[in-house]
Amino acid sequence: MKKIYFFMTMVLLSFLTVGVTACGDDENVSAPDLPTPAFETISGKYNVTSAGSPYESIELGASGNYVVVLNGGGYAASAAVMRSGHPVEGASLFADRKPQSRAQTGNWVYGTFKDLGEGRYELEDFGTIELVYGDGGRVTGIEVDSDRYGSASLTVEKGPEVADDALTDALCRTWTVESIREVMTNLATGEKSDETIAPAENPDAPKEMFMSKSGTYLIFYTDGSIDLGYWKWRDQKDGTIYYAWEGDDWYEENFATFTFSGEKLTTYEIYEEDGYRDEIYATMVAKEPMDDGSSQGGNQGGNEQPSGDSPVANVFTGKLLKTLDGETFIYEDGFLTEIVDEDNPNEPLVRFEYHLTGDDPYVDLILSGESGDMLEATLNKQGFVESVIDLRYDYVTEFTYDSDGHVVAITDGRNEREDVLTWENGDLVHVSWKYIGQAENEFSEDFGYYAEENVNGLMWYYNIYDIDIDEIQYFYWAGLLGKAPKHLPKSQGDDYSYEWSEGTLKYSNNKTGTVHELFSFSFYE
Repeated sequence: MKKIYFFMTMVLLSFLTVGVTACGDDENVSAPDLPTPAFETISGKYNVTSAGSPYESIELGASGNYVVVLNGGGYAASAAVMRSGHPVEGASLFADRKPQSRAQTGNWVYGTFKDLGEGRYELEDFGTIELVYGDGGRVTGIEVDSDRYGSASLTVEKGPEVADDALTDALCRTWTVESIREVMTNLATGEKSDETIAPAENPDAPKEMFMSKSGTYLIFYTDGSIDLGYWKWRDQKDGTIYYAWEGDDWYEENFATFTFSGEKLTTYEIYEEDGYRDEIYATMVAKEPMDDGSSQGGNQGGNEQPSGDSPVANVFTGKLLKTLDGETFIYEDGFLTEIVDEDNPNEPLVRFEYHLTGDDPYVDLILSGESGDMLEATLNKQGFVESVIDLRYDYVTEFTYDSDGHVVAITDGRNEREDVLTWENGDLVHVSWKYIGQAENEFSEDFGYYAEENVNGLMWYYNIYDIDIDEIQYFYWAGLLGKAPKHLPKSQGDDYSYEWSEGTLKYSNNKTGTVHELFSFSFYE
């Protein structure tokens, strides 16, 4: 058989061939002192017994993540693109593999959930469920309310558990992947290669691992795709488990070793073939439960609950933008979380994931469409975007700010240009840019302003100031890309004039006299 690794499709892996050895620890593995996940008491895999159900099972994880397996009858992929020999992208009604706050690949749906009270739970981007209890307090049914996948009244049976002990409790939760390390050794020469990557550096890298007492094992990748498998203990004394990907049989060769260090978990596999030894280490950290029933942690799948002071409130002291040219802005707890098109409200155009804990806060901006591009922004001490990397094309754009939070310089890796922004009395009065490495400015323009204050913080880098940062400017509406001019723009040089009215912005070509509507917008009251 072909050896398939625990994390499957790491770009680093070079030798996925027959033959395996593994390393076990001679010392017994002890359970670490980890906090009890928020949903330990209701966690479990509920297998659906209703005939004709669109669902095969609904599983609630201890850390606040869920897995729904859609019934293969009409829902599973009729054809699939294969990832290392396993289906990852369906060709059914739900075939588009686009990173969202919920990931759906083939007939698996994965995301976070939160407690609504009285046995009801909101499964992010899926719908709501209500647990129905029978005699003895057992869950015997689930009421599903889902516009996307179908509402249903289900009868269910809770599946058996792999084990119920301290070590299993410690392992069975959601883990955020920090790094993957591969050590490749030429056994004949002793020559080694040793490489480590973080999930943010590669869209194919595993980002999150979900494990449950029901034996479910799921990997959520940085690009938004999923692989689902199963696990069972091989030997608890040395911390080893067997694993099998869905559709595969159990093989003795497929096992991994776990070690704990505080709230961190490391998996280890070693594999030898054709004179080479391949060692794979994956380091993860436990996601901590939050009091509101959601979860948080860096580099995780799903749209984690925003935390900390709202960047929106830092920039937008007036009304919050509600609509802009047919796009609706959705906020949660003061954070901008989604921008949706009014013609397709179920498919966000833009989605934000906030990772604000720790020493290196960052925010992911995920775009819909065929590309599903992801932009990852690191933040400075002011809470503004310091640099943005396009994870698909590796473009990096960097921003510099003054002490008042205004952008004063941009180094644009996509267009290979440098912008300089000059501010006076709180207004952006001059913009110039040049291509990197060239001395002459390609563009230079002055801007004039009305006496009327820009109380709602409206700011368009490209459409008014000709700063072409493409989708990066979406970060502005999340309060992350500096502050707006103090007053409303009136003119761009001698060529254009701007006219503001309630809900519209128009511009006039001063040479031709033509007037065009630039934007229509509205605000939340």
